[in-house]
Amino acid sequence: MPRRFIARVSRPATLLSGAALALALLAVVLATVVRASASSASAASALVGRPLPQVSLPAEWGGQPHGTRPLHPRDARPALVLFVYSLCPRCSAEAVTASALARQHGLDLVVVDSPAETPAIADAYAARLGLSGPILLDHSGALAARLGIGAYPALLLVDARGIVREVWIGETSQHSINAAIAGLAP
Repeated sequence: MPRRFIARVSRPATLLSGAALALALLAVVLATVVRASASSASAASALVGRPLPQVSLPAEWGGQPHGTRPLHPRDARPALVLFVYSLCPRCSAEAVTASALARQHGLDLVVVDSPAETPAIADAYAARLGLSGPILLDHSGALAARLGIGAYPALLLVDARGIVREVWIGETSQHSINAAIAGLAP
């Protein structure tokens, strides 16, 4: 009889301690994500005023490899360079916003997919969101690391000379992006 009583008491206690442990783990994960985003934003903001590196990445378009493409050729149109990951819910919203703003303002949109993804996933992601043009594949993650991008989405506004004018980490308001684009010299 005492065993039954102990078992009844210990089940709720076990459930409560399990829930407390789950909440504690969630708090640690969220704190780590916030810290990583802040660290990434700080590192990436160091890009402002500096030229993007002259690199080319493999490109995927329409389910086919599309050679390599430069991240941003010098003396091109201004561009929004968007770093995304298909499993990131904020990335999808940011991609749709960036795509619409690029069309509205006559900017190029360069989408760089995370190293965790295959070309097929990148292509399906672009098709699902209605993104036009190739998706650049940062297979090794070296470009994102070089630019200090450790969180997704990350959006860079680049002028016609390839100079980074603004960096946003995380989902960004359309108003902020519009204001930065308006500040680009013609």
